[in-house]
Amino acid sequence: MFFNRRRKKYQFLIDDFGMSLVFDKKSKYFDNYQIQLRSGDFILNYIMDRSFLNIYIESEYEDGYSLPLSFIRDYIYNPDHIGFFNFPDNDSNVNHLNDFIRKDFNKIVDLYSRDKYKITYNMIEQLLAEQRKN
Repeated sequence: MFFNRRRKKYQFLIDDFGMSLVFDKKSKYFDNYQIQLRSGDFILNYIMDRSFLNIYIESEYEDGYSLPLSFIRDYIYNPDHIGFFNFPDNDSNVNHLNDFIRKDFNKIVDLYSRDKYKITYNMIEQLLAEQRKN
């Protein structure tokens, strides 16, 4: 699956955007794995857990709290429906999210900057709370 082709999926982040690879490790159990890349303001985690692959983003300034990268995409392009769109398979999901990163890397950097991270986080939480009400 993705693990055998993993470097090809994230190498553009290193080559084009100067992110650094923190680790690329596979678990002994259930074929789970995690790949972590770091920029100046945020961390991306490609995580395979129980046959589901997703990309998570967390701030360099807020330890331990991450969101699916699709929430950031939806916050920018579809704020009324954060987290509603799913792809039929892991490869399609990761390709779509990688395309989002390529296209909107600077927007992501801006949303996760030291000054704006808390605003981004609070707005997403507010939008998710409003969605739960409806």
